[in-house]
Amino acid sequence: MATGRNPLTRPVRTDGAKVLSFLLIGVLVLLTCAADQLADLYPLPLFPASVRVFPAPQSIDTVGTAVSLRGRVVIDRGPETDSAALEIVRQTVAKAGGTLESDHAAGSGLTRVFMGTPEDNPRIKTALVAMGMDGSEALGKPEGYVLAAGLNGRQQAVVLAGHDQDGVYYAAQTLRQVAEDSGEVHVVIKDWPLMSIRGVVEGFYGFPWTHQARLDQLEFYGRQKLNTYMFSPKDDPLLREEWRQQYTARQLEELSEVVRTATRNHVRFVYALSPGMDICYSNKADLDTALDKLQTLYQLGVKTFVIALDDIDLSLTCPEDREGNVEGERGVAAAQASFLNRINRQFVRENPDVSALAMVPTKYYGTEKDPYKEELGAKLDADVLVQWTGPDIVSRAITSGSAEAATSVYGSPDQPRRIFLWDNYPVNDFAPDRLYLGPAVARDPHLHDVVAGITANPMVQAYASMPALASFADYMWNGPGSDREDSLNAAFEWIAGPDADVQAGVKAFADLNTSWDIDELSVKSPLLKADMEEFWRSYEAGTVNDSALERRAAMISSLPEVLSRVSVQGFYHDALNWIESAASYGEAVQDAITILAAAKKGDESAVAAARSGLDAARERASQATQQAFDHPDVKPRVGDGMFEAFLERAIRESDHALGH
Repeated sequence: MATGRNPLTRPVRTDGAKVLSFLLIGVLVLLTCAADQLADLYPLPLFPASVRVFPAPQSIDTVGTAVSLRGRVVIDRGPETDSAALEIVRQTVAKAGGTLESDHAAGSGLTRVFMGTPEDNPRIKTALVAMGMDGSEALGKPEGYVLAAGLNGRQQAVVLAGHDQDGVYYAAQTLRQVAEDSGEVHVVIKDWPLMSIRGVVEGFYGFPWTHQARLDQLEFYGRQKLNTYMFSPKDDPLLREEWRQQYTARQLEELSEVVRTATRNHVRFVYALSPGMDICYSNKADLDTALDKLQTLYQLGVKTFVIALDDIDLSLTCPEDREGNVEGERGVAAAQASFLNRINRQFVRENPDVSALAMVPTKYYGTEKDPYKEELGAKLDADVLVQWTGPDIVSRAITSGSAEAATSVYGSPDQPRRIFLWDNYPVNDFAPDRLYLGPAVARDPHLHDVVAGITANPMVQAYASMPALASFADYMWNGPGSDREDSLNAAFEWIAGPDADVQAGVKAFADLNTSWDIDELSVKSPLLKADMEEFWRSYEAGTVNDSALERRAAMISSLPEVLSRVSVQGFYHDALNWIESAASYGEAVQDAITILAAAKKGDESAVAAARSGLDAARERASQATQQAFDHPDVKPRVGDGMFEAFLERAIRESDHALGH
């Protein structure tokens, strides 16, 4: 600037760049004013952040303007709208800080939530048209739903529309996730399940789940959009050894509560009777006893039944069966088919509200043809479903090809049998010293094209099974779109609760219990392994100070206190023995690091003191016991042997450093 020149009187050049800059400024001012006006009418962010939804929906898009549930809210519902879905919406609004008002409320700043099926609530169609939404694909599929946020005229609106009341319920569950953090809805979701049977079979050997655990599981299944719970604990005597005995009044009362809880959470309670240990298939008295048992459960509200003939001798034990059937496996299959057909024709088909009968065959795995499977397929009524565990009893991998082969094996190439999976993951009755906290793996993403669905067999520990089951739920709903690792982590966060330290503790503990014995490809404790490998690289380079392993070991040693604060307390109690064992190993690793540092300095007294602590911690780790049904003293296994290997190497390295 020249001396003595007044900038306020300097002439201004009106070239193109200057004109463009002034125009841009003007546009920004107008946009700011418009945004201010919109904010007065709709005080919401224009471009909200994305959300996580589990199971993964078929399609999800964000919308430009979020709809708030934090203010005045009216629920516009059809007369048949599901009561459980309605309660979820009310809870979601309350958690967001909103106020529910009467149906006739009016005025600015009001959000209207449309709920129900289009047939039951015709205003849903009008609202979707006003939003420019076409939800016909999702609303044309069983259990499908549309969740849409937008403007219905000038009014904020959220639509929760279902193909049926199951769909309405799932739309409400998705709303809970979408609005959980912000109290706002800024998505359009069109969604439906790819498998019609999505669930859990309580089918393990060992202590059956407690009554409360079952109730809590069913609430969890509703959250995860699982729709089936199969009641088949192997060590429940009234299902197997004493199957002829009827339930007491108290037992029926408990079962009735479980059935009601299942129904409220849109879960089918499936009763699996297992009479095969001593049944006479040809005996009318045994048939009548089985029918009476099923009728008792039917009167409680059970509408789906399975006859489980697994884990029994492949032979006919009573004279009537031997007289009426050929010897060998074909005779067994024919006798079973005759019994099942009579159950199907005299009970299932006679009650139109009862779902198709299912059965678990005695040879329930594999894809090879054999006399038993051929005879069963030929003689069993075509509408009876068969449950199959995959290529093996506990199958590492299940492909669409193997499942398709099974449909022919239990039926024929011309008339394949409808099957669904009894998937033996994450069940641990064959390894009671283990917890399996990893995701479902090696299941073909397109398996839904072949099988009707899956019931996953969980661990004896009901609450510790939840993460793996959440991962399965994601896969069952939408195999091609699922991220089973992500859904697993979301379940860990839900179990932990909002505390970041507890979340980190749950994930550190889960890392110690990730691998699956059946899958040699599964990674063993990957986070612990990485920190140990980095520690040894640093040690060999001459330093062991402030290592990630030392921090992880400190965290692991604090797990009993940290995990006692999880939101889902059942998880803590299920895993307590493993938690305590891990904590002791964490202390031992800290002592081992101290030993190594002291040994490098030649401080034998410090080494001896730390070695004493290490030995005591390692002894405590091996003393934690877990009671199993037929093993009163099982030592929990954590860390996949890495703790033990690290401690042994640390002792060798320290001895070497000291010249021993």
